[in-house]
Amino acid sequence: MPSEKHPCRWPGCTKMVILRLWGCPVHWWKLPKDIRDRIRATYRWGQERDLNLSIEYIEAEQAAQDWIAALSTSQCHDVIFKSEDHQ
Repeated sequence: MPSEKHPCRWPGCTKMVILRLWGCPVHWWKLPKDIRDRIRATYRWGQERDLNLSIEYIEAEQAAQDWIAALSTSQCHDVIFKSEDHQ
């Protein structure tokens, strides 16, 4: 029987959440509302058990991961330039 929990889908987060949730509350609420809405709208009850994900859900998940990657890149850029300002 598969585990009833999975790690939060935010890269690097190891908090375990129940299967039907995308991620831990902290990271879920960091996502923009439009991405959260897409994930909710395309989620199908039971997909985490049969692994039959819709293209729309996969695209919503990819949008979340792309947004996180852009956020991480932006934050790294800000840190580098702020650091250079103080030299």
